[in-house]
Amino acid sequence: MKEIKKYDINLVKLGNKAHDYEFELDNRFFEMFDQDLVLGGHLKADVTLLKSELLLQFDFHIKGTVTLTCDRSLEEFEHPWK
Repeated sequence: MKEIKKYDINLVKLGNKAHDYEFELDNRFFEMFDQDLVLGGHLKADVTLLKSELLLQFDFHIKGTVTLTCDRSLEEFEHPWK
């Protein structure tokens, strides 16, 4: 569970302004979740958080590839994520 902590954003301590974050999502990230859709991947997520007194607004830009299973052949393949 310690591995997931590096993706935490402590919203309470943030000031009311824009905050930028960068996350690297690799196979270890996808292994933390009990799901069968995404087998792995190598992604870079740029997240901008705009915090105000009444609202949290997130803007995600994610680029990279994810490993999926083909529905027809059941073979694994790399799918680009833009």
